[in-house]
Amino acid sequence: GGRFPILPLCRLLDSMEEADALPDTVLFPLSPNDREPLAVLEGSFAEDGRPAKVQLGPAWWWCDHEAGIRATLDAVTSFGVLSRFIGMTTDSRSILSFVRHDYFRRILCSWLDERCEGSDWGLSEDELLRLVHLLSYENAKKKIG
Repeated sequence: GGRFPILPLCRLLDSMEEADALPDTVLFPLSPNDREPLAVLEGSFAEDGRPAKVQLGPAWWWCDHEAGIRATLDAVTSFGVLSRFIGMTTDSRSILSFVRHDYFRRILCSWLDERCEGSDWGLSEDELLRLVHLLSYENAKKKIG
């Protein structure tokens, strides 16, 4: 058990940043216990002109299910910047991975609907559509170039 050792990771990322050698970095927690601490960490490495230089990645491995995806969206919203999240990724380029992306998009839209219904988010339909596009496609495309 136990949590991922955040302090050594902070030191590594900080030393890379001090040397001007910190690349865009996506952190993929394998344990749900590490999701929030890593989401908080991303805010420590912001840079003008490079949004989301270090960011929490999508739910991965055994966290890649509806509850894990929703918890990741909650963590990003609570501690990061949702509009910069890279959404769903896959380790496959096969046509079979389309099912995983569709699964993510369905959960994302349901999660957004729940957050906006009766809340003070105040997002218009156009803003929500833009957010879905960013999280389902554009942010990942920008991140991988």
